[in-house]
This record gives sequence, structure tokens and C-alpha cells, in this order.
Amino acid sequence: MARNQKLCFFLLPLLHFCTNFSTSFATKSAPAPAPDVTKPAPHSAPAPAPERGGIVIGTLAGTGMLAFGGFMYRTRRNNIRRARLG
Repeated sequence: MARNQKLCFFLLPLLHFCTNFSTSFATKSAPAPAPDVTKPAPHSAPAPAPERGGIVIGTLAGTGMLAFGGFMYRTRRNNIRRARLG
């Protein structure tokens, strides 16, 4: 029971920072205006470098946070197991 509570207290702040709560509690607003009916460009330009860099940095940061959390969880479980056997 206590183990689940500690894991919950670890995951809740992570969930809070990784989700955007403003969209889930947003009130309904007026519908978006109708899009312009123009021909799309034949070849769209690639994303600008700062945008791609932000995506890469965000992906690496998220992956690093998940890896660090998994490492801490595994280390903690090993320490608990060693304490029981010791």
C-alpha cells in the first residue's frame, strides 16, 4: 500500500508537467472560421531549423526523464530487495 502511494507521489508531478491541463478544462468558444479555399502549395517547405531543434530537444528531454525515472525505480526496487535479504 505504501509502495503504491510513493509511486503515485512520484508520477503525479511528472504527469502534471507533461500534460497541458488548460485544454482539458477549456470552455467552449465560438467555432473556428471556415478555412480559405485556395490551392495548396505544390511542395510545402520543411520546418524551420529552430522548430526542428525544439522538437529534437523536447524529445530527448522527455526520453531522458523517462529513462531517469526507470533507473530510479529499478535502483529503489533493488535496494528494497537487498534490505529484505540482508
